[in-house]
Amino acid sequence: MVCRVVLLSLLLVAVWSFDTGHHADVTASVVRNTYSDDATKVVQVLNYFSDHYAQRWFEFLGVDDLWKIHFDGLETLDQVNAYWAHLTANTKSYIDVLFSKTGGNYVLSLEKRQLYFLATVGISTHAVQDFYTHSNWVKFMKRSQCTCLRIDTFFSHGTSSVTGLTTGFYDKVPCPANGRDEKDFAGHIVHGGYCDGVNKDSFNRPLFDESYAFAYAGTHEWVSLLHSWANAKDGTFLDSLATYSAGSDRNDLDEALDFGYTLSSFVQAPGLDGHYKGWLSGSATLFASELAQFSDSSSVYIELITVQHIQNFLIKNLYSYGGPKCATVAAPDISFVTAPIKPVGELQITLKLWSYTVSDVSATTNPYAIITIDGQEFKTAALRGLRDAKPDWSATAFLSVARQTALAGVVPITIQLWRLRTQSSSDVEQYEIDGTATTYSFSYTTLTQTCGTKNCKDKANSVVLNGNDVDLSFYITQHTLGGCSTGGAATCTDLAQGPADISQWKLFCQDQNAQVDICVKKTTETGSSCRNSDMQAAVSSAASMETYDVSVLSCDQQCNEDDSEDDGNSILYSITLYGPDSGPALENRVSSLVEQANANSLNGFTVVYSNSGVELCVSWVLVLLVAAVGYLGM
Repeated sequence: MVCRVVLLSLLLVAVWSFDTGHHADVTASVVRNTYSDDATKVVQVLNYFSDHYAQRWFEFLGVDDLWKIHFDGLETLDQVNAYWAHLTANTKSYIDVLFSKTGGNYVLSLEKRQLYFLATVGISTHAVQDFYTHSNWVKFMKRSQCTCLRIDTFFSHGTSSVTGLTTGFYDKVPCPANGRDEKDFAGHIVHGGYCDGVNKDSFNRPLFDESYAFAYAGTHEWVSLLHSWANAKDGTFLDSLATYSAGSDRNDLDEALDFGYTLSSFVQAPGLDGHYKGWLSGSATLFASELAQFSDSSSVYIELITVQHIQNFLIKNLYSYGGPKCATVAAPDISFVTAPIKPVGELQITLKLWSYTVSDVSATTNPYAIITIDGQEFKTAALRGLRDAKPDWSATAFLSVARQTALAGVVPITIQLWRLRTQSSSDVEQYEIDGTATTYSFSYTTLTQTCGTKNCKDKANSVVLNGNDVDLSFYITQHTLGGCSTGGAATCTDLAQGPADISQWKLFCQDQNAQVDICVKKTTETGSSCRNSDMQAAVSSAASMETYDVSVLSCDQQCNEDDSEDDGNSILYSITLYGPDSGPALENRVSSLVEQANANSLNGFTVVYSNSGVELCVSWVLVLLVAAVGYLGM
């Protein structure tokens, strides 16, 4: 079973992007106050599909070009400008198509115009958001004030002063030149992952908070442009989105949104352990289950990509700067773009839940948080099996100037900590975090930066909640958007990668996999062969939540020269467990695997830990019994 689910995970080659949860959050922050709940969900779902259907194996469905919507692999300012020009012209042209008329009547019904327009918002905003998190734009827009975040965007600032602007390469060189292979990244700026590269895709990456503000501002003005183009065609259309209803398709819509959470959270393969908000949430078993269910599902939202192929209208000529695989197409004139509407004066409020400890000893502890700020819900990925962690979870909301006035400086916030027990969204259990209460609610005052009666403006003034089952610590930062003073770059510590003593992501980046050597003594039952299939099956059973490789290092020789009982009649296997563990985390992980292996008739082992720096090596001595054969085919 595990071998098959690992194969499924490998089919979904990671398209590195702004984490899908962050995409969903920033998109909702922009449209939630003008769209209905259903309309907001449609935009979020199509934004997510821009990642999901960008995987290579969807080429078999004829959906093979969504990788182009991620703003990657642009090395020169001219290439960046051309991409923006084509994306802008394509989007406006498609909106014109949606509102085309025959004999004075719209060709498409209102319902179809609504659905296709919302899908266009979802797909195109994905590209806009990725530009600010996949490029070095923030390098040219350094902060000059620590209380203010710049929101100079492509449309509002222009590119005349950003020579050297580039985006990273993640999977291929889009237009390889001079016979260069599309996988040859030599000399290119690499997109990277959670520990390296130019990207700012997740809250653990440097400059994430600043890039998130740029992504929000860029999305805000992009959506305002799309609204202006639609409004020019139909002055009543935007009002209809405030009352839009999914009707009989609402269950499909909610299901698609749930799949966006579970598939992104559970995706697991070598080098990949979750992609919703940070790593450590992956589960090959749960991912396979969710993927099978999603693959069996059908809805109008899925068909927008797989049948209607509306993305093809938006991706035309995005990569058209020459080379053996790309035609040369001149960038279109986009002088029709009007001055964008910028969110100047809005307030960015970020709650950082940086530590938790769960006292419940349940074996199904997979904690995740649900944080609500002024009515907008933010959900984190579940950290699988971590009862004590420093996750540096972030939830960022934006308050318009009008909303700040309405709230009179007092923002309602709630925090809940839940645990995920199965892949079923209905099978969850919520932790109590404040005595007998299930929800911790408080008012955050923007003027004094206090949470209720407690100062909570930075880590030194964290609020600590002590409940029956869990203790957690958080603090809140706030920044004004735009209107910042100009001048030299300020040195600010409030938006650093995380408090200096937070080690969760440091541990993750220090060690991306663990090497386990297993010496198995042969018995009369195992016979004379190396029995690699038996070890594969045994590890499959014992490590059902892991991704791994198994190989035979040696056969019919002594595994351990210091083992007087090792007569040379043994097999030495090498097992690589892929994941972020090191130190005590790795020890717990291996101990658990040993315990499960023993329960599966692998006994007589000894465990020796050896920490050699970046690479951690664990040696086992096991006796493989014939019962292991029973696990073949699982």
